[in-house]
Amino acid sequence: MRDDELMAALATGEAAALGELYDRHARAVYAFALGLLRNTEAARDVVQETFIKVLLARGSYRPGGRFKAWLFAIARNTARDAQRAQAREQLSSEEEDLRFETLPHAGPSPADELAGRELAEVVARAVERLPEPFRESILLAKYAGLPYGEIARRQGVSVGTVKARVFRAVARLRKSLAREVEL
Repeated sequence: MRDDELMAALATGEAAALGELYDRHARAVYAFALGLLRNTEAARDVVQETFIKVLLARGSYRPGGRFKAWLFAIARNTARDAQRAQAREQLSSEEEDLRFETLPHAGPSPADELAGRELAEVVARAVERLPEPFRESILLAKYAGLPYGEIARRQGVSVGTVKARVFRAVARLRKSLAREVEL
C-alpha cells in the first residue's frame, strides 16, 4: 500500500495503517530529529510526538499530496518545539546552577569520545556542527529523501539555494571528518 492509501485507511479508522506508516518512516524521522536536536532522547520523543500528530491530523491530510513532505513538516515543527523546550530547560538549569554556585563538570575529551565511537556517530557529530540551514537541508535531502524542490518550498528559498546548502554541507562534512580521522 502507498502512503496515501495508508493515510486514507487511517482516516477511516484503520489503526494498523499508522503502524505501517511508523514502520516505514520512523527511522528517517528519528535521524532528522537527531540531526536538529543533537539529543537522542529528545529525538525519540519527536518521533513519538510526530506520529501522534499524524494520527490527530489524519483528517487534514489531502491524498495526492506528498506524504513525506507533510510528515517531515510535522516532524520539523515538533523538533523546533523541542528545541525551544530544550533552550528553556537549559536556561533554567543554568540559572539554578548559578543560584547554588555549582560548577559544570568537564565531559570526556574529544579524543576519548572518538575512540569509543563508531563511524556513524562520528558522522552524526559532524552533521550536528553544521549551521542550521545546511544541517536541515542535508537532513531533509539525504535522510528524509525529499526532493530539492520540496525542501525549497518548505524552507521558503529557491531550489538553487537548497542545492548550494547541500553542496556546502557535504564539503564541510568532508573537511570535518578528515580532521576527526586525523585525531
